[in-house]
Amino acid sequence: MENSHSSPYQFHSLEKCSKKEIICYLLREFYRLGWCTGTGGGISIRESKDLIYLAPSGVHKEFVTTEDLFESDSEGKILSIPKNPKLK
Repeated sequence: MENSHSSPYQFHSLEKCSKKEIICYLLREFYRLGWCTGTGGGISIRESKDLIYLAPSGVHKEFVTTEDLFESDSEGKILSIPKNPKLK
């Protein structure tokens, strides 16, 4: 599955990106490589011991932005939800 969506993040500069930006980059790359379908798959990244960023479910992963991510603690309690109330 090849797509034409370019990433604003280049692989060599990921060290300068936030973890939220890295999730968005990886979702686009996973889609581009055919490792997940548009709405399939999921990813999360641990920022610290008590902060995890999670990609939303059931959305086209290649279009996820940092504002679409959930924040959770290590116990699974949601700390922050996306601005878009339709995201789950």
